[in-house]
Amino acid sequence: MVYYTNICSLLIEKRQKSQLSAAPEPTAEPEPLHPVDACDELIAILGRIDQLEAQAATALAAMNEAARWRRMGYTSATAFLKHRAAMAAGRAMELVARSKALVQMPLTAARFEEGELSVDQVDALIAAYNFNNEAFAADEAMLVDLAVQLPFVKELWQLIQYWKQRIDPPLVELDQDMLNSLRGIRIRRDRGVGRLYACVSEAELDTLINTLDPGPPVPEDHRTLTQRRADRLMELASASMDRPQLLVHVNVEALTGSGTIGDKTLNANPLAETEFGTVLTPEGVTRIACDASVCRIVFGPNGQPLDVGRQYRLFPEPLRRAIVARDRHCRFPGCDRPPQWCDVHHIVHWARGGTTCVDNGILLCRFHHTLVHEVGWTTTGTATDLQVHDDLGRRYAAPSPRARAP
Repeated sequence: MVYYTNICSLLIEKRQKSQLSAAPEPTAEPEPLHPVDACDELIAILGRIDQLEAQAATALAAMNEAARWRRMGYTSATAFLKHRAAMAAGRAMELVARSKALVQMPLTAARFEEGELSVDQVDALIAAYNFNNEAFAADEAMLVDLAVQLPFVKELWQLIQYWKQRIDPPLVELDQDMLNSLRGIRIRRDRGVGRLYACVSEAELDTLINTLDPGPPVPEDHRTLTQRRADRLMELASASMDRPQLLVHVNVEALTGSGTIGDKTLNANPLAETEFGTVLTPEGVTRIACDASVCRIVFGPNGQPLDVGRQYRLFPEPLRRAIVARDRHCRFPGCDRPPQWCDVHHIVHWARGGTTCVDNGILLCRFHHTLVHEVGWTTTGTATDLQVHDDLGRRYAAPSPRARAP
């Protein structure tokens, strides 16, 4: 064993020396980019990486079809990638699986190669393809178009969950039952440290996150998020408490089965989701509602469920719940921080005659709320047609995920 280790060390040292001797003379460092140019350059680089991933998947599919790896002495395409590309086994298997699926997903593959879809978006669409090949083939054009339009990959995964429920509700429930069978909590004592390992359903995880959420840290608090969560857990374990709260958004269409994918994408009202975006089946909603208090929020034709005028400066809890049900996350362009990290902001400030009503309130995370109140940014318009201007008065709109800034 010692002899083998010494030989390996000598070989590595010899290879390093040869690489150093063959290395070209170092060139002058490029001038640093302007911050805006650096952002554009980063997005352009990531876009090229996605396109290269698409080309790699196409080349791998061609190699797989002819089984060229066998002629080179490898047992599989995965073995070829592990050796020739110095790739970890998990990454190699992921790349092989993606290339095989894209052969059967021509529209997805085309948009992928054109740079309109990211790797993560493609993987979400592949999950839909693996769920039901035939149904995906029929709906591929619609799903790909919606994937390009949605600003966050998380929303694409939600869309696919709704699509699965429309295609095969019993199979979705069966998958959920299989996941539930994995539930459990393991406890270990390890050299003076206690460790908890929990495996729960996504809906239960949302409840747990909501319960343990310590909120944004104050400036004097130097604890990490994980440390603050641990302290919150011990606070709850040390005191009597009511059952944790989980906010679920559901409309009638979800329970009657009359909702469509188009409604999910174009309508701000969710079908059946927790406040964290976990998609629930109708049966899942029923199970949660079976042992929970229910607060009904009825949206009128103008989307205004409640208005308390100017009697109150701060938004009371019923109004906040209504705004959360409508906005779902921070409304600042390009931000998706969840409601528990957000304040309710008056679009027209209360001191300037603004009313405390749903139409005049939006969710803003603490960072963007501070940006508006203390850095000179402004919000105008309405809750459904919000306009944001920077401290120089310029209209701000987040660029599309795949586009370079002008």
